[in-house]
Amino acid sequence: MKPNRCYFSSKLLFLAQNLMIAENLLGITFVKDITLLLNAFGVANCLVLSIWFYRTNSPKSNKKNKLVALLLLVLGLTILNTVLNHSGYHSVFPNYEVFSNALAYTIAPLLYLIVSDKSPDANSKRSWMHLSPFGMIILGLITLQFIPSSNILTSIVESMVSGPIHKLFWNFHFFIYLYLAAKSLPILHTKRNAKLDHVLFWGIAVIWMVNLLILFFGNLIQPLSSIIRLNITLLFLSLTIVIFYKKLLPSDVNPKMKRKSSIKESNEYSLVIEEIEEKQLYTNPGLNIRNLSKAIGIPYSELSRIINDGSGTNFNNFINRMRINHVLKQIRTNAHTNYTIMGLARKAGFRSASSFYSAFKKEMGTTPSDFIKNL
Repeated sequence: MKPNRCYFSSKLLFLAQNLMIAENLLGITFVKDITLLLNAFGVANCLVLSIWFYRTNSPKSNKKNKLVALLLLVLGLTILNTVLNHSGYHSVFPNYEVFSNALAYTIAPLLYLIVSDKSPDANSKRSWMHLSPFGMIILGLITLQFIPSSNILTSIVESMVSGPIHKLFWNFHFFIYLYLAAKSLPILHTKRNAKLDHVLFWGIAVIWMVNLLILFFGNLIQPLSSIIRLNITLLFLSLTIVIFYKKLLPSDVNPKMKRKSSIKESNEYSLVIEEIEEKQLYTNPGLNIRNLSKAIGIPYSELSRIINDGSGTNFNNFINRMRINHVLKQIRTNAHTNYTIMGLARKAGFRSASSFYSAFKKEMGTTPSDFIKNL
């Protein structure tokens, strides 16, 4: 028997009607006050978690913690916009909603960067490009302060942060990055922080889908009470409570089990190093983690976890470190007398002089020529 095509719409209408009945029985002011109080608690929870992740210094996941801290800060500031709008304080901060709508363009890209382990740093400018829509909108808003309001740029920027075009573009933008994040989502048992990745991904994905369903329902079927929209942000409170419980409360994990896990990870990392060095895979200038995964027969997500946890850095820095070690061995065996320094660098897998000198200085704290002089 085929389900009625209006089944889901009728169920949502039923839930909306019941919520309105509850509002009438308890008093809409009471429901609104309780909801606002819970949302305010959600803002505080996001800020506390953000500070905790930012101040947690771990060589194996420091950059990722910074990204999670930034995402939680963005979620907190987004929820704050809802609180201001429904509490009547939006007039005190008239431009905050525009800023919040622009900030919302960073949620899905940050989620993608977190679950794909593409932490932005000084050597990965491409990663920062994922946040470019937010930067462009903020730049446009600043520019609007210095140009006439009738200018065409005004209408373009305003459409990006308010109105139906904003909603359409933002949801499309969000869906694309949600899809990319889903493809990069690690298997639970192959990565140390996989549980956090899954909690963040599924929590944000479900909240986005509920919000999208409410948006379609309110525009196409029946207008919904503002209290219903206010209650959607309470889902973020649930998400932050789950993260708070998993990260800040003490764990009952047996210390012996932790020690065994650490030994296993150390052995895995050593085997990967041996495999790469034996085949000198790092000498391939076009080597990336997917090629390396195929070459040594370890799944991509598992290899990424082993390298990140074992080396405390990203894949590019890890491979460059191995290339520098190769050059150092050649220098110490006087091979540099038969080759130029750049010749050794190219044999080690460096594409250009700039990338070699930058990696060498980062690893050794000096230039190749000064290093040779001090031998």
